[in-house]
Amino acid sequence: MAKGRFKLLLGLIAGTALGAAFAPGKGSTLRKKIQEERKSGGDGTKAIGKHLKGIGDDIAKTTGLDKHADKIAEHAKKAQGHVKEHAAKAKDQINKAASKLKKEAKDATED
Repeated sequence: MAKGRFKLLLGLIAGTALGAAFAPGKGSTLRKKIQEERKSGGDGTKAIGKHLKGIGDDIAKTTGLDKHADKIAEHAKKAQGHVKEHAAKAKDQINKAASKLKKEAKDATED
């Protein structure tokens, strides 16, 4: 299922890139920017990237995904905090157990 979604996403990206490059109007502007970038020694990928980012921003605003992105980032930050907290507790428990084992080993060798 994940492979199918990945292929769909790749197809959408490729289609968007080709459509943006060969579409009338904005496509002609993009082609001009690519040519200018290539004349100045670039390969045109910066112009394409900026254009695709603009398209992505437009799609996010139209669909409301930009609002969801903030919520997702907020949840991810909270999750990261929880992971750090649990990792610190686990580290503390491991250190306590190691100290206890060292003490028991020392006591056993003294007997």
